[in-house]
Amino acid sequence: MIITLVSIIAGLVALIYLYYAWKFSYWNKKKFPHVKPSFPFGNLGDTVLQKKTIGEIHQEIYRKLDGEPLGGFYNFSEPTIMIRDEELIKTILVKDFNSFHDNEFNVNEKLDPLMAYNPFVVKGDKWKQIRNLHTGSFTTSKLKAMVPLTVDVCKNLIKHIEQKENVAIEAKNLCATYATDNVASCGFGLVTSSLLNPEDGFANVTRRVFETNTQTAIAVIIVLFLPGLANYNRVVSKDLSDYFIQIIKDTIHYRESKGVKREDFLQHMMTVLKERKEYDYTVITSQCFGMLTDGFFTTSIAMSWVLYELATHPEIQEKLRDNIKSIGSDISDFDYDKIQSCTYLDMVVNESLRLHPPLTQLLKKCTKTTTLSHNGKDYKIEKGLTVVIPSYAVHRDERFYPNPTEFIPERFSEEEKSKRDRYTFLSFGEGPRICVGMRFAILQIKLGVATILLNFNVKARDRPPLKLDPKNPAFHTAQPGIWLIFEKLKS
Repeated sequence: MIITLVSIIAGLVALIYLYYAWKFSYWNKKKFPHVKPSFPFGNLGDTVLQKKTIGEIHQEIYRKLDGEPLGGFYNFSEPTIMIRDEELIKTILVKDFNSFHDNEFNVNEKLDPLMAYNPFVVKGDKWKQIRNLHTGSFTTSKLKAMVPLTVDVCKNLIKHIEQKENVAIEAKNLCATYATDNVASCGFGLVTSSLLNPEDGFANVTRRVFETNTQTAIAVIIVLFLPGLANYNRVVSKDLSDYFIQIIKDTIHYRESKGVKREDFLQHMMTVLKERKEYDYTVITSQCFGMLTDGFFTTSIAMSWVLYELATHPEIQEKLRDNIKSIGSDISDFDYDKIQSCTYLDMVVNESLRLHPPLTQLLKKCTKTTTLSHNGKDYKIEKGLTVVIPSYAVHRDERFYPNPTEFIPERFSEEEKSKRDRYTFLSFGEGPRICVGMRFAILQIKLGVATILLNFNVKARDRPPLKLDPKNPAFHTAQPGIWLIFEKLKS
């Protein structure tokens, strides 16, 4: 009996070994430049073990492939391609888009409908249908109408910080609370008070959706790298999904019954729902949830890093404050055109996004076998392979950005931008699948930062550099957070 059991175990071990040996031979057989994998996680071991973020792992692979336009590595046992050349990035995102139109983000449509219909997630022909929903949703006229709503939220942001003046505040949580109130107002016409009341119901639900722990880290790894398990994985719990769907239904019913109209995202979706019968409440609610996730994640992460860079570069903070004050002394003075005229603010935000892209990689699925060419050499990319464009690594490549770890806003002056290929800056993606809410996200970041600098001097509690949080592997967040001290400016 014991001999039989030992034989079975030995046989299983041998089968597993042979399976991995076969899978890990893929790039050797193709004579493709690649990074050697390790059993059993391929090149993702330190991410799975929560030692490093995916962005950091991709940067290591990127550097090991130095001199190559692209190369192979392994997500667990799956062969994956990394792109290092800016022209090939453009090919994948734009020129040969039809061969790479799907993002590698695996969600079960029936189990997780709020995520499945997100324009970032949805695949195939459905992507075009969902994208069409957003035509006209973030036009300049609509963004202009959102500015007064955001300014009202900014006034509460001032009050919130004043209550904790000279006490260290965790910046990501601060910015997340600001984003929650602003997206609720600009997106759905909901008046929430997260900044003044931490126990606000909508804020509590939002925090639950986006809380970071080992369970969510595993869920992220599954949706990004383990499509076979994605059918059994739910990103948004059923109770939270039901809660959000009910909020949107109730708001739509109220507006229709009372004849209420607002210049916001939900109103745009209500118009689509009436005019396009192929869409239902689930699809429309998914778009609203997508605005919440995009606005929440992008703003909370990106804005917190902007504040950190300003706190650790006081001379840049003062220069930016002067630029903002030259246009208006109070946030109420600002409309859309005025905030857009703050050229140095634009440079600061973009430079921070370069160093700290909220999402550190673009993952594309090859949807039909194609050939990429570089300097006369052809590289065959087979259907089904995942292609990684490592934004974090590209943004820190000294070929594109000399002294890449330094915070230099002037890199994003019009003159300096003209010297670089646009496909070396990928914080929101590029091409047809660029983030649909990019303009809104940047607008609320700018208004939030302007509000803070008009009222407070910002200092960092902890000295740089900060360690990235491996428990939030796909996103660029700090561990144990970004702690800032806000000192009220003298009138």
